[in-house]
Amino acid sequence: MASAARTRNETLCKISVSGRNLRCNECAGIFSWSRHKSIKEQCTAVVLVSFMENSTNPPPTNVPPPEEKTQFTPLNAISEGRYVYIPYKPELMELRDRGFGDLRKGKLLFTPYESFYLIEKQRIRVFKKRGEQELTLRDVVQRFSIGKPEIWIKYLVYRDLRDRGYIVRESNRDFDFDIYGKGPLRRLISIVYEGGEASLRKLRKLLASAEKEKKELILAVVDRRTDIVYYTLSSLRV
Repeated sequence: MASAARTRNETLCKISVSGRNLRCNECAGIFSWSRHKSIKEQCTAVVLVSFMENSTNPPPTNVPPPEEKTQFTPLNAISEGRYVYIPYKPELMELRDRGFGDLRKGKLLFTPYESFYLIEKQRIRVFKKRGEQELTLRDVVQRFSIGKPEIWIKYLVYRDLRDRGYIVRESNRDFDFDIYGKGPLRRLISIVYEGGEASLRKLRKLLASAEKEKKELILAVVDRRTDIVYYTLSSLRV
């Protein structure tokens, strides 16, 4: 199957996002949100299946239920450098058990996405290290978004996954998030933006990395209305 023409086509084919469809820019093949069929045989086939529905629809039965809303007294946290943290105390075990923060040198450190989420859910209040000025969610987002204009969009994916009951951790440089919930299966999340492109070469690299780690690769597609649709990338056929 690996002819010279096929190799050239594989290099050129790119996937762009349009609403709930993924389109091959070179052969005009349409990757529907439930399956993929290319209108040209020489196009590299990508097998995509729906992982989770749009957040406006009920989640599938195999997805853990959203977290129950419970009244909590917000914990006071401090913003310093690249982190928000709380000096460790026993009552933080509940957050640790739910996958929030890393314990280092007597402090529970939160990533930017964890900080945004916990502020929004009124689990923590954030203050500047020096003084007693409380920072709003907008303040904290502005602090962490310097040089990272995509941070809010990535947070929307983080929040959506957390609200669905998944524990979400930042992944390495090849992926955006590492998620797990009920059951042994772990998944790697790679975010794709509507109007953006992802080469088949990149997708194949991501899939190979996920398979090496024995994890499932999920593409989180964010459209211009910030609706999110998830796809399982199960194989590439070239």
